[in-house]
Amino acid sequence: IKGAVENTDTFKPRVIPATYPTSGDVLKGYSFLDYLTSLSAEKRCMAGFGPTGYMISGIDPYNNPVPFMRCDSRKCGGVGEDAVPYCEFNILALAPSDADDALAEQRVDDFMTFLGDTYPQLLDAFNFPFTQKFIQKFPS
Repeated sequence: IKGAVENTDTFKPRVIPATYPTSGDVLKGYSFLDYLTSLSAEKRCMAGFGPTGYMISGIDPYNNPVPFMRCDSRKCGGVGEDAVPYCEFNILALAPSDADDALAEQRVDDFMTFLGDTYPQLLDAFNFPFTQKFIQKFPS
């Protein structure tokens, strides 16, 4: 293949000038607080697009980067319907690398304390539409 294009204009090397992104070009990722906010936000079926004609409020069906939640708008039966039953909520699982490592166990405990201090809404079960604890600790 290389021999077929070797002496053509499209195969010749060319210099591409350097460009520097402006603040409008920079993509800012979601924070952990953004993820928590999306979990606690009201979820309602609303008129949308696609095969069912519905979408769930606050969720872009083609680009939902929240790793702790998946919702299925295909289950919606009408506009304004509560969509929480159509959502699955994951947990944040924490565990030491080894169940016998006391230092690793302490790091997990310290991280759980840090999360609770930094995001106090984590400690209030009424902030989320599910019954399990959002952060769970496992032995290993």
